Amino acid sequence: MTQLITLATPWQGSEGARHGVQTSPLVLPVWRDMATGSDFLEGLFAPEAGPVAAEFHLVFSYQRDEGRAHTASDGTVTLSSMLPVRAQARATSVFGVEASHTGILRHPDSLAWVASLLTDAAAGD
Repeated sequence: MTQLITLATPWQGSEGARHGVQTSPLVLPVWRDMATGSDFLEGLFAPEAGPVAAEFHLVFSYQRDEGRAHTASDGTVTLSSMLPVRAQARATSVFGVEASHTGILRHPDSLAWVASLLTDAAAGD
């Protein structure tokens, strides 16, 4: 079976992208897609999008807040954007790693998790 493995994906968008779309004289197309509330993001989990044609593995990152009154995030993307109920409901697995948004790409736990998913998939072929 085909697999989709996502890492620290802002399923509910990025306020930074939304701000860029609203204020920048030069707007990158990806900002429009990743802006909070974009048509692209809303369409990903719309009922008419149909079932996921792959095993979907949702890997998210988080950082401890150290007592500050900030929104729970990985330093870039909020947990609420990475873990909306509609994405979790479609996921085959959900796995969290204590890391920054870019740190997840080199964290031993996320690397081991992704490697195990790929190994399991290869063994099943």
